[in-house]
Amino acid sequence: MPDGKKRVVFSVDEVQRGCSQFTLQLYGYFIGTSIDYRVVNMHLRRMWGIFDFKEVTKTAAGFYLCKFKSEKGMKEVLENGPWLINNVPFIINQWFPGVWLQKIEPRKVPLWVCVHNLPVELWNGKSIGKLVSSIGKPILMDKVTLERCKSKNGRFGFARVLVEVDASDELPNSLEFSFPAIGPYPARVGCLEVTYQWKPHVYTHCKLFGHSFKLCKIRPKTDDEKAAAAIKNALNIDNSRNKIHNGNSVDVDGFQTLTPFKR
Repeated sequence: MPDGKKRVVFSVDEVQRGCSQFTLQLYGYFIGTSIDYRVVNMHLRRMWGIFDFKEVTKTAAGFYLCKFKSEKGMKEVLENGPWLINNVPFIINQWFPGVWLQKIEPRKVPLWVCVHNLPVELWNGKSIGKLVSSIGKPILMDKVTLERCKSKNGRFGFARVLVEVDASDELPNSLEFSFPAIGPYPARVGCLEVTYQWKPHVYTHCKLFGHSFKLCKIRPKTDDEKAAAAIKNALNIDNSRNKIHNGNSVDVDGFQTLTPFKR
């Protein structure tokens, strides 16, 4: 093959023989960040212990291979997502022989959204759901928020909701709301602070999470980037004039230095 490459072909039997120890396995990864293996291992054992989870291994490329004791437990993990570790979405897929492990940057991810300083009139599931629906699709409220909505007592800090957000939508830092005139009280407009316990990199050009503007591969290059590329290309051409030909070097003036033959 060209470019100094050689191809090694494996048979179906050889591939299947190498896969014998990797059955009942999921592979997972994080988008736009990395988390220490020990932290991931601790959280997976806590979250997936009831699903016959056995062990996790991390590859050099940042993938986590998650082994299970039963097919039933593995399928329940797939069906009961989304899963978050340190508030970061943990993307999981089923492993099978021949799958090419790659980190696919998603268009939608679940994020914990916190809405601060809610008026007491809005401390209920429907009102909180209506507010966060302007950010994305509500999935569930955390335990503390749910208890505050039911009991109507305790410390009303902020409402915390897991929301599926789309990369094509901007993540707001605040939400405006309006109340109509009620009896002698006039209509009013308020503003609520919104924070996120983790925010992924997002670039609206390709509508994907997981990378920044600078690292996007399909966006148009800026004028500065084009100029830098032209300079780099010119330097590479100059350097190529000083490369070695048949054991003899060529200097910048085009003269060749002969290397004495050793007997």
